[in-house]
Amino acid sequence: MSSSTSPDLLRGWIFDIYPGDEGEIIVWIISETGERIRLIDKFQPKIYVSGAQKDIECLVSRLYENWEISSWCFTKKYVKATDQQKRRVLQLTLKDYRKAPFLTREILRRGNYSKYDVHNADLHTDRAYLFSKDLFPLAFVEIIKQNTHLNYTLKDDVTRTDYLV
Repeated sequence: MSSSTSPDLLRGWIFDIYPGDEGEIIVWIISETGERIRLIDKFQPKIYVSGAQKDIECLVSRLYENWEISSWCFTKKYVKATDQQKRRVLQLTLKDYRKAPFLTREILRRGNYSKYDVHNADLHTDRAYLFSKDLFPLAFVEIIKQNTHLNYTLKDDVTRTDYLV
């Protein structure tokens, strides 16, 4: 990564994002000088499962040794748009974004297609990445590369409509 201030610091616009190898995402940045820079970031998407608590706990025991899951935990999320309070849901971190459809089908099948709702499983990888980092396409960002991860600082506003040309 090149920059005038530090080899691990870059400022520019997010130009493109797409899946790379397992557990990776490719990010293209256009720097302030116009240079096109290709970066690789580690990325393991998260999907969420909601349902009756006893059913979700039963699901955890069934998925315990699933090779597609990197980690799992319980967390609180708004499940429906009309919810007034967050509910306890199962958060599954996937090793590979390409396995999300298979895992989703397995979860739904285990619940006879009625016990569980699976959330964030249908997001395209690029959108899931932006969503997880609280970013948006063409955002102006500052990026610090640390080992295999990219840390972003948003230097833009999603509501801004005037850009320098």
